[in-house]
Amino acid sequence: MKFTEVPYFILKNFFLDNPSMMWHEPPPVVQTYTLITSAGANGQISPAGEITVLEGMSVKFDFNASPDYNVENVIINGVSIGSLDTYTIENIRENYTIAATFTEEPFYNMVSTVISGNGTISPLGIVQYQETSDVTYTFTPSSDSIVSMVLVDGEYIIPPPQVSYTFIDIYNNHTIDVAFDYSPIHIITSSVSGGNGNITPLGNTEILRNGSQTYTFIPSAGYQVDRVIVDNEDV
Repeated sequence: MKFTEVPYFILKNFFLDNPSMMWHEPPPVVQTYTLITSAGANGQISPAGEITVLEGMSVKFDFNASPDYNVENVIINGVSIGSLDTYTIENIRENYTIAATFTEEPFYNMVSTVISGNGTISPLGIVQYQETSDVTYTFTPSSDSIVSMVLVDGEYIIPPPQVSYTFIDIYNNHTIDVAFDYSPIHIITSSVSGGNGNITPLGNTEILRNGSQTYTFIPSAGYQVDRVIVDNEDV
C-alpha cells in the first residue's frame, strides 16, 4: 500500500466543511479525594460519613459531644491532635480519615461543714458535681446568731458572707466551712424630755444585730409630739 501526502488546503477545507470531525483536546481530569469520618460513642462529627471533595478544597469539621461529655481526642490520618471543638483541613490533596472519641465530664467532690455555732449550711456534707457546674451554698443562722466565719479551701473569706457563697465553673474538689456566733446585742435608750407624754418602750431595750424595734409616742391630753431626736439628729 502506498500513502501520499494530502495537501494542506484540502485538509483545511475538509475540516471547515465538517467541524464535527475536528480534533479536540480531551477535558482535564478532575482529581477528587475521599474524607471518611468516624465518631465514637456519646458524640458526633459534622459533616459525617464519607465525603468526596475536589482537589484544593477545604473542609471544616465540628466535633459535638453529648450532654455531660467532652471531646477526648481528635485523630487525623491516625495522628492525635488533641481535644478540639473544630478542625479545618485546608488545600486537600490526599484522602483523609477523621476520628473523634468522647469522654464523660469528670465529677468533683464538694465538702461542706458547720464548724461551730447554731446554724446550717445547705447542701451539707459531701456532694459530687460535674465539671463546669456552678454551686451555691446557703447559710442559715438561728434567730439569735450570725455567720461569723467562712473558709473556702482553707482560706478565710473576709468579710464573711452572711447569706450564701457560690463556686463558679468548678474544675477541682473544694471545701467550704462556716461558723456561727451569737449576734451582738445592741442597747437602745429612749426617754421623754419635758413631760406631758410618754414613749413606749421606755428606757433601755436590748436588740439583736439586724433586728428592729418600733417606738410609739403617746402625748398627754391637749399635747402633741413636738420633736423626735434619734442619735442627736431631728427626724
